[in-house]
Amino acid sequence: MKTIETQNYTWLYFEKPSEDELAVLQKKFNLHPVVLEEFTTPTYRPQIDRHKNYLFLVLHFPIFNEDKRTTEVGEVDIIVNEKYLATSCNRYQDSIFHYFEEKKKKSGQTSKMPSDSYLLLFKIIEILLNSCFPKLDHIAHNLNKIEERIFQNQEKKMVKEISIVKRDILNFRRTIKPQRTILESLGWEKRFKDNPNYKTRVNNVIGANIRVWNVLENHKETIDSLEATNDSLSSYKLNSIMKILTVFSVIFLPATLTASLFGMNVVVPLANFWEIMGITIGFMLLMLAFAKIKRWI
Repeated sequence: MKTIETQNYTWLYFEKPSEDELAVLQKKFNLHPVVLEEFTTPTYRPQIDRHKNYLFLVLHFPIFNEDKRTTEVGEVDIIVNEKYLATSCNRYQDSIFHYFEEKKKKSGQTSKMPSDSYLLLFKIIEILLNSCFPKLDHIAHNLNKIEERIFQNQEKKMVKEISIVKRDILNFRRTIKPQRTILESLGWEKRFKDNPNYKTRVNNVIGANIRVWNVLENHKETIDSLEATNDSLSSYKLNSIMKILTVFSVIFLPATLTASLFGMNVVVPLANFWEIMGITIGFMLLMLAFAKIKRWI
């Protein structure tokens, strides 16, 4: 457990809380046993619990797994009252870690910290939401690469790339969407609703969440359009190949018929043989000319 102490409150930063650290947490907040358990175990949905002496929040934010090339869920648990704010991340959240370390180095300059624990709560949530934008920029970069390669005749290779990016966007949406109501419900907290300063911070948090969601929706529409374009180009090329094969099959139909007749042990005089071959070749040339006129090939 790491701490930053200011004149008005203390920030308790947990990475992997031990039993002794949890005992300290229990003593400072007088936590309900269920809250204490949820603080240390993964929760599959965001939530906000209102207790007499504190608020308990479970929030989810995306973390990009470079090895698997997909977005995974990172959980942030927050307990806050007037004197303390405790945070715990089940997976490394670099934005919060860097913010904490920066303030830790300047702990003597308490004016650089938010003036109370609730303002720090909104600051942390806003930092986490803003950390989503570089990940969204990474998705946008992948979308631009896919678009370029689709029109460079690499449709087959792009099928897998499109699937990977679609999975990334889907996991991102599953992480962000459920907690919109949680963030909006903060505005209905009496302690925040009656204070204009808090109300402004809540609106900033909700606005940041909406901006993330709007960019995410735009990425979803883009990848759907790119997938449809890629499928259309692939289908067009496949149809062109099938058309050419069909045309050549029709052109060589007279030769195929002639070969079948000679395969039936039919004895044909040499003069008649050359006549039949000439007629066959003539029909083939006629069909080839017809296909050229119709622009089938």
